[in-house]
Amino acid sequence: MISPDRLIGFPLFMDLPDRYRRELVARMEELKVEAGHVIFSEGDTGDALYFIVDGRVSIQKAIDRKIGAYKTLSQLSSGDFFGEMALLENAPRWASAVAVKPTLLVTLSARDVRAWLTADEQVPLRFVVPFIQSLNGRLRQATREMILLFEVSRVLAQQENADALAAQLTEVLARAFDDGPRVAFYLWNEYSGEYELKAHSSWPTQHGGSRGEKDPLFAWMAEKRECVLAGDWPTDPRFNGAARSAWPAFRAVLAAPVAGERRPVGYVVLGHETDSSCFNGTHRRVLAGVVNLVAPAFENAFLRQERSAQERLARTRHGAIDY
Repeated sequence: MISPDRLIGFPLFMDLPDRYRRELVARMEELKVEAGHVIFSEGDTGDALYFIVDGRVSIQKAIDRKIGAYKTLSQLSSGDFFGEMALLENAPRWASAVAVKPTLLVTLSARDVRAWLTADEQVPLRFVVPFIQSLNGRLRQATREMILLFEVSRVLAQQENADALAAQLTEVLARAFDDGPRVAFYLWNEYSGEYELKAHSSWPTQHGGSRGEKDPLFAWMAEKRECVLAGDWPTDPRFNGAARSAWPAFRAVLAAPVAGERRPVGYVVLGHETDSSCFNGTHRRVLAGVVNLVAPAFENAFLRQERSAQERLARTRHGAIDY
């Protein structure tokens, strides 16, 4: 059974007196799951609340059940809880919960939660207020994501050229963070064979310019086909000192490749100079969603640009022949 002291690590229980935590622990059940284990599925009856002692859990929404397509809504880690809709309404689970890595959970049935809340008149105030604060934080984050995706969609609807798209999307991403990280958008230049810094928000001038495909940060993302999230970039073990020093002296880094047919058409890099907690797993998931959304627009923009160049060349040749 989990120790009552372990509950102090959960914001919901941090302010509870010891005796309330002991009473709560007595009602809890420990659950160990392996990576890939489905804790509950979308459509299941919601009858319990889950708390993550150690590990990571992905909350997923089915997009197309026939082909097994789903969207990751959030990734939760130690100290987080999920399954709260079982307490708020008697309805089926609206999403699935899957362990990303070996995870230790403690569960509390909806019946036991209600019994615990009604056992002492002091309990509800100490528990419900943090509970509502947590739900409000999630709602606020979801609202920010909706606004960001709306802004991105608005930019894509304008069908601008690649440089203009990069500039507008850089502005959108810079506004999406309250604490103002620096943002840079690098685009592939077929003629120079490098990634050029096309747009930025307060990017250090000494680190501007072009970067080759072998740039350590770009090469890692191209090989892994995933984002980089570094909470402590100066000591990130995935890169050597020379690789880290090739970039600004950021404390935290978040970067993502914009996929292309032959190579990434570009890279988005965000950095914060002082705050190691500036970026988290949710930011990484949202940025990955944004770059996946914009990738076809850049491919189309490059295609329009290539066609336009071919047409100009054809007109030039035709004019020379006529002359």
